[in-house]
Amino acid sequence: MARQVKDRLQDFFDPSRSIPLFIIGTAALSLGFQALYDFANEPSVFQGGYVVAFIFLALAIVILFFSSRRKSTIGRIGIMEEYKPMKRKGLILLAGPTEASAPHAIEYHLSDLEYCWIISTPESIHTADKLADRYQKDINLIFWGAPNYIVDPDQIQDTYDLVFRIIEVEAVEKGLNPHQLIADITGGTKPMTTGMGMACLARDLDMEYMKAPRDKEGRIIPGSVAEPIRIDTTYVPSIRPLND
Repeated sequence: MARQVKDRLQDFFDPSRSIPLFIIGTAALSLGFQALYDFANEPSVFQGGYVVAFIFLALAIVILFFSSRRKSTIGRIGIMEEYKPMKRKGLILLAGPTEASAPHAIEYHLSDLEYCWIISTPESIHTADKLADRYQKDINLIFWGAPNYIVDPDQIQDTYDLVFRIIEVEAVEKGLNPHQLIADITGGTKPMTTGMGMACLARDLDMEYMKAPRDKEGRIIPGSVAEPIRIDTTYVPSIRPLND
């Protein structure tokens, strides 16, 4: 917090960052000290410089405030609450070669989260290890690692069978009903995502994916905060007329 305030104040006193802010900052500082000096010498006399000093000080404070608000939103996206999933006691997570958005998925549910299943591959087990180590004190039970939670990244059936077992057996043994469990499909390979999606659809289990802010080139902004979006799997069949 102190570093953020210092960084924002430097905008007013470093001409290499912003010439307009540098002018406003130096003017506010010099006029403010001049007004204090005049008031100390003649406190009963209202000086014209007081108004100018107040204007520059007020302008600097307003700019600092809105700069703080703007910078606090950098790297975030606005997702309406109705599109976010409810926080759950159980989370099934796919681990990729990097942590990516996995920590954000866990932290979103962390206040309610009691059980977390991390599905990885032989190549991404190090990611599962890091996640389990980081959150083992915050979550009641974390399930990961060989042999039970390692899958073949290229086999849809592998992930399907594991997710199905978690839903049908392990979550039930922990006393979780389907409404207390959710699967995050963001990480992992495409076959892993497909396998998880098919297992969830088979048992009407809620899913989510993490959406992170991206730049104009479509790359995820470094240090950005991903937010979960609930996947609506309600299937409503429709009849479309056939073209002759």
